[in-house]
This record gives sequence, C-alpha cells and structure tokens, in this order.
Amino acid sequence: EIMRAAENLEPLERKKVVSLTRDLIYNRHLWKRAYEVVGGSKTVLDAPHLRSAKELLKELQIPYEQVSSGGSLTRFLPRRAMEKSRNNLRLIKTDECQIPRVLPIEDFAQVVHRNDTTYITRLYINADINEEKQVRARIQERLMG
Repeated sequence: EIMRAAENLEPLERKKVVSLTRDLIYNRHLWKRAYEVVGGSKTVLDAPHLRSAKELLKELQIPYEQVSSGGSLTRFLPRRAMEKSRNNLRLIKTDECQIPRVLPIEDFAQVVHRNDTTYITRLYINADINEEKQVRARIQERLMG
C-alpha cells in the first residue's frame, strides 16, 4: 500500500518514501533514542536539558527527530517515606542528566497521583550517523557539565 501511494509523489519524494520504507520494513534500519526526559507537565517539551541536548546534536551535525507524547498511567498506592515497597515491580528511569535510577513503582506513581498525564519527550538519531551509545555518552557529558 505504501509503495502504491508513493507512485503519486514527485520523483524526489517518492525516492525518499521508498528508501524509508525499505529501511523500516525490510532492512530494520531504525532510529535510536539518544535522549529522553519525562515529567508530569508539558514543561518537559522545553526543558533546559532538552535544549542543551538538541544544541549538542546540532553542533555535531547529527540530524535528529523530537517525538513527544503524553499518556495516563495505572495508579499505584503511594508508600510512606522509608517504607519498604510492597511489590517487586521497579522502573529504571533516567534523570535529566541521563543517569539510570531504579525506583519502586509506587515512587513513580506519585507523579501520576498529582497529574493523570505523564509527558515524555525523546530525541532520536539515525544509527548510521553515529553509534547511539557514543552519542548518548556525549550528551550525558554535556549535561553533567
């Protein structure tokens, strides 16, 4: 269906659509996440660390795509301070400086308790341009500053 729809496009656009389709469906050439920030409000769309990560990608001349979304999460009963978690479910979340943190699900659920929607903004890069891990390390270095 995609290839048939591409027949109606200008030659340059058609070539681009065909190439992207082959990359995604046949070659499994996918863009990789280079940066992610999560928060309880739309302010994550313009967070200072996000702007800094985008500036670095521009300096390195790495094309990127910003994808933002919001969604509701299942509510968990919050736990008291210093109380042991009642379940084994954990989240590995990266903070704004991209350092992974392991959190009990209830701790993350407190964000949901205040606001039913959680917003996520990600920057994706083309894996052929640079190795994803190297780019993520450069971004982390910049943010740790």
